[in-house]
Amino acid sequence: QQTLQHVLDALRGVPARTVVTTGTSVDPATLTAGPDTEVHGHLDHETILPDATLVIGHGGHDTTMRALAHGVPLIVLPMHPLLDQKMIGRTLEHRGAARCLPKKAAPHRIRTAVDTLLADGPHRAAAADLGARIRSHDGSMAAADLIDHLPHR
Repeated sequence: QQTLQHVLDALRGVPARTVVTTGTSVDPATLTAGPDTEVHGHLDHETILPDATLVIGHGGHDTTMRALAHGVPLIVLPMHPLLDQKMIGRTLEHRGAARCLPKKAAPHRIRTAVDTLLADGPHRAAAADLGARIRSHDGSMAAADLIDHLPHR
């Protein structure tokens, strides 16, 4: 909850429509948001990602891949030290498509990353390139081919 509140504090005054989803673990009513920020428990990613210019997440595979598939840069705040979220954030940061910050990052650090990633720059091209590469592969066909080549028992 503290991380989400830091994100909301960082987004206060950002000259853009901001949408925050909390998932099932945090009640949106327990958070304080700015007047231009919508807070929801859940929204279908496909209703907001086509128009998104930045995604802030924990580095989970689903949201991260969906954001990248839309060519959207990310701020990754890994939440669990034993999962691969930090590796995902650092990898995307190395590729130029993200900034990876600690989950306890202060609002001013998050805001600096937000301002940087909302501006035009090489991170937009890096995210767009990764998005184009993701969209060029038919994941369901690749998975079916891999399954087809498994030894039959």
